[in-house]
Amino acid sequence: MKLFTQFALLCCLGLPLSAHAQSEFHLQQQTLANPDNEPAPVHPVPSPRQLKWQETEFYAFFHYGMNTYTGLEWGNGDENENRFAPTRVPNPEQWLQAAKDAGMRGGIAVIKHHDGFCLWPTATTTHNATSSSNPNAKQTNIPRDFAEAARKLNMKYGFLHLAVGSQLRPLRHRSLCKRGLPSPMSRSRPIRQRPIRNVV
Repeated sequence: MKLFTQFALLCCLGLPLSAHAQSEFHLQQQTLANPDNEPAPVHPVPSPRQLKWQETEFYAFFHYGMNTYTGLEWGNGDENENRFAPTRVPNPEQWLQAAKDAGMRGGIAVIKHHDGFCLWPTATTTHNATSSSNPNAKQTNIPRDFAEAARKLNMKYGFLHLAVGSQLRPLRHRSLCKRGLPSPMSRSRPIRQRPIRNVV
């Protein structure tokens, strides 16, 4: 009973103090300069071009060319053009449609790699698709067809065109060998899998 009396007495004495504390409390309205609490940009911020690149997110890379038919991992640039023998005319629209269906926003096509083989008709070299005796190869023009397909499908596109062709590779090979370094030319080897015969 004594404990109850002490508790009641304490409550009675504390009541005026809490009433006094509440009478001094005032609610104030505030307007914040940044109500959503957005962070300030941290420099350097990306340029508009960099932002567009980041928003592209998911791209395809199409590496089609002479090695598709030779079965070699690394081309030398001395391949017979007749080895380039597609069973149908290559159809970049089909490639890009598959990429778009997968959620990609664009694609990059290799049109000339280190071996110098060009996937379009050109007068600058005979090492190109149209020099092949294959009738489908003679109709091949990957840059033209790829660009047209990308525009038709409203996709971004680009090309990989390596300027160094087969004419410089023997010099590089000798230079690397003299320094005791491995040369890509000495590493060309057949791929264990069979080459793709039906690329459309």
